Amino acid sequence: MNRKCKILKLARNIIIAITLLVQGTLIGVVTLISSLTNKKAGVMHHVYYRRDQYEQGIYSPANLDYQFVLFLAIGILFAVLLAVSVNRNKGRVLCFELAMASLVPIAAALVIKSSFFEALLAYPYFVMALEISTAVQMASLAAVLFLDKKAGSACR
Repeated sequence: MNRKCKILKLARNIIIAITLLVQGTLIGVVTLISSLTNKKAGVMHHVYYRRDQYEQGIYSPANLDYQFVLFLAIGILFAVLLAVSVNRNKGRVLCFELAMASLVPIAAALVIKSSFFEALLAYPYFVMALEISTAVQMASLAAVLFLDKKAGSACR
């Protein structure tokens, strides 16, 4: 394996690690905010006020229905691509990225329709965090595909 190939594979692994770190941090921060709404009055007031603003705008019931369908479609699309890549014996890293790219939007769709999350004051923040995680995961998948294509030509 030559030097360029090793560097491209290292870059791919770094991108995956950063993606997982960003997604974990987003969900952790939103969980912390949700926890603080029960303990701190100022946080609860702010989250309550912002939730009302979000429910009047981008997270209205009609918009959430559209977002639910969109995330479900994205999740199903990536699940189909995962099945195809497993059948064609693509690399484990690509299969992992596709699995994550299918699970994150499906999780977002489940959070949108979950009565448990709807009851939380930080509900819009959970939806927002999973939307951002989906975008980050899709960007990571694109970067991994690009680096795998570069590595494929460099590692032969």
